[in-house]
Amino acid sequence: MRKITIILIALFFTYFAHSQTINDAVRYSLYDIAGTARTVGAGGALGALGADFSVLSTNPAGLATYRRSEFMFTPTVNLSNVKAELEGSQNQSVEQTKTKFNLNNLGLVIANRPYESKWKTSNFAVGLNRMANFHQEIFYEGTSSGSITDRFLELAVGKSLSELGNFEEGLAYDAFAIFDDNGQYFSDFLLGEDVEKSQRIERVGSVNELVFSLAGNYNEKLMLGATVGIPFIRFEETKTYREIDEDDSTPVFDELAYTENLNTTGAGINLKIGAIY
Repeated sequence: MRKITIILIALFFTYFAHSQTINDAVRYSLYDIAGTARTVGAGGALGALGADFSVLSTNPAGLATYRRSEFMFTPTVNLSNVKAELEGSQNQSVEQTKTKFNLNNLGLVIANRPYESKWKTSNFAVGLNRMANFHQEIFYEGTSSGSITDRFLELAVGKSLSELGNFEEGLAYDAFAIFDDNGQYFSDFLLGEDVEKSQRIERVGSVNELVFSLAGNYNEKLMLGATVGIPFIRFEETKTYREIDEDDSTPVFDELAYTENLNTTGAGINLKIGAIY
């Protein structure tokens, strides 16, 4: 029998997604310690101190401690190091390093000191803070029990050919990764068979917040501030999974490639009000 090479490509966009997953909720909810070099050096613990542009995205009352106008920008180099290992005692861990140049923040503070008033400062600021960075690369390879076609079979069980749809099980059927025999679905693999496999995951993107802030210092005792924030989210993920039969243990199978693309973009608006006494 001639060998069959299977190339299976799936494109997932937010337009077709039924809902977010728990991974999406966690990813977009966790922020990095970022912003100015001072904020990173202090571990983000500047909410009660101020005079740092990063606090506009946490506690805008800190803006009131500025005594003079300032323009700032913070270039950074992000280094991501990830080790991944496919389950199995014979498999080795693979280390991936990704370096990315970023601009962590860009901002302008206009400081004003009212004349003969208990309001010692009245400051305005506008700029951009980076809240999260998604750049990452992961790779693993080796041999383990089971094939991804087992998943496609599970998704197809109980469905007619017309019900398979355009997602994983339907694409797998169209690419001959699974096939129908009198209403039952099969693949070229035996259940639990050892399969040589690998996967590369590449992620890029960030969460940036455009901020407009106003703050005042009352009698050197009470700092009040407010920020209108407009966060922008961009996340792109490409997963390329492969199975290969180099030893010719499965007569009609040669190679399978399964690619998933996830693209997410979004924007919002928020209001932050802060005080320091």
